[in-house]
Amino acid sequence: MKLSDTGVVVLASGLSKRFGRQNKLLAMLNGRPIAEYIADTIHKTEIRSRIVVVPNGEVMLSDIFRKRNFQIVENQTAELGQGASLSLGVSALSQNAGVKAVFVCLADMPFIQPEIFADLASAIDDRRAAICTDGRQHTPPALFTREAFPGLISLTGDQGAKRVLDSLSGIAEVVVSAVCLKDIDHPEDLLTDD
Repeated sequence: MKLSDTGVVVLASGLSKRFGRQNKLLAMLNGRPIAEYIADTIHKTEIRSRIVVVPNGEVMLSDIFRKRNFQIVENQTAELGQGASLSLGVSALSQNAGVKAVFVCLADMPFIQPEIFADLASAIDDRRAAICTDGRQHTPPALFTREAFPGLISLTGDQGAKRVLDSLSGIAEVVVSAVCLKDIDHPEDLLTDD
């Protein structure tokens, strides 16, 4: 699958409860807000349509993505969880008839590299999903074909895309280093040499 036939939904409306009071996506990592990393990485790809789901009224976060040509979808009910955010994003993306598949990404994964998206697109073949693995567990980013959109749109609450993945057979896996797949959950996760 060509990247130009895909879209992406970046989930950036989590409540960051484990991080503390600050929105972790605006916390600085090596002099840059965490959210800038995934926004810049995706901006370097040929992904056709870019959507980010942010909490209602989160102006600074929205600006980071808007400057990189993302469509902003505000989540009025961020407290409902990841599934509800994913549903909003995929619903918006599904309006673009030229998009044949959607990447699902988390905004708190700053070490994702552009080639991961190309690797997932190459791996999917005739399957309905491809996902990254570090050899121990599955983790975003993941790629879902349009046939999986209804399942993603039906998600509610804190159910992530795992429920949809579990319903599919023959998922393609792309092995990625654990360092690239690291996410930021706690302030101490910002102490890195990367």
